[in-house]
Amino acid sequence: MRCLALVVLLFCTGCTRNVYKEVYVPTKCEITPTPKPTYTGKLEKDLQQILIYDETIQKDLEFCTGTK
Repeated sequence: MRCLALVVLLFCTGCTRNVYKEVYVPTKCEITPTPKPTYTGKLEKDLQQILIYDETIQKDLEFCTGTK
């Protein structure tokens, strides 16, 4: 009887194992949205404003995600 209980106990404990997995929790990022550039009709000035807007959006995203 003891031998049977020992075999059952070893069989049940042999099947269990701990599995650890990283869990990512979404967090809200407190950044105010930058206003979109206004179009003036001058190509060079509009392109410069769009590129500046793009850079600020990228920096905001990097800040929120924590990447560099």
